Amino acid sequence: MSGDELIVPKYNAQVRISGSVLFPTQIPYNRKYNLKDYISSAGGVSESGKKNKIYVVYANGKAATTHGFLFFKSYPTVKPGTEVIVPAKEEKKPFSTAEFIGIASALASLAGVVIAILRN
Repeated sequence: MSGDELIVPKYNAQVRISGSVLFPTQIPYNRKYNLKDYISSAGGVSESGKKNKIYVVYANGKAATTHGFLFFKSYPTVKPGTEVIVPAKEEKKPFSTAEFIGIASALASLAGVVIAILRN
């Protein structure tokens, strides 16, 4: 209709690698590279990165994740304009004092019940 605009984005032949990698970067697309090659060019996955949860976001906004079954892994293909994202692992917090007391009292109660049952 009159007044409508059609915007065609500029072709982006770059692949961005971000998240928990040693050197987040953006490199030119190479059709010979697979997902592992792009991650290696960013220095590899850092210690805080989840290797099995890597995902890619394509230029059209769609996303694809790494899938695994037993020992087999399926990695998404990388296309021009893709962003490869390596998520970080969640920090494990030690038990707080209140949580520790709660667990200890539950175990003590359970032990008391087991002893009472065994004596009868």
